[in-house]
Amino acid sequence: MGLLEQKTLIEQDEALKIIGGRLSGVYKSITNAWEAYLSYPIDKRVIHSDSCKAHIIHCHMVHEATKFVEQTEGIEVLERKKLYMFVVDAKLAIRFKKFDESYISKNQPTKQVKDFRGQLQLAGIEASHNLEAGYILDQDGQLKAVHLVCPSGLKSNYWEVLLTQSGSESIVSDLFAKKVDEEGGKKVNRIKRKKEATIIQIANENGKA
Repeated sequence: MGLLEQKTLIEQDEALKIIGGRLSGVYKSITNAWEAYLSYPIDKRVIHSDSCKAHIIHCHMVHEATKFVEQTEGIEVLERKKLYMFVVDAKLAIRFKKFDESYISKNQPTKQVKDFRGQLQLAGIEASHNLEAGYILDQDGQLKAVHLVCPSGLKSNYWEVLLTQSGSESIVSDLFAKKVDEEGGKKVNRIKRKKEATIIQIANENGKA
């Protein structure tokens, strides 16, 4: 088995330029999945554990994103050992996840996930960089925010972007406490990140933000 190729980290502006107008599809894949989950009868939802709830929402995110891919040029959906990736212009691989308050995907990390978040090119995937799109829930279990992030290791991100349709202008400063990611006891180089969150307002179907 050959060695995986180490990728360089992509800058936020470059990634957003590649995605372009398709960013609305990323956003809606997540918000539509949330709405689909809310359509379940309340007596069914109340018995769902956190992991069950996250799994159901993830299934809907993959479904919504797949529908978007079917009607959008330049994107394909690929699956490797139950890891679904949406490859944009053979340059970016995006996976959909639930995030914690630090914008880190919540799951038991497999070697494949460690490789993905470590910006290693997975076998058979033509993409130069890996990104994650996901959601954060508030303390009441309701949808709080949708973000696009560039992972730079198992426990860190290079940058984070807040996607919104609300028109909110508030920016939470100093979100990114600098951390040293530790994987297997080996320290990863500290990476400087943006001081403030970038907020991108997604236009709705009539073209207005």
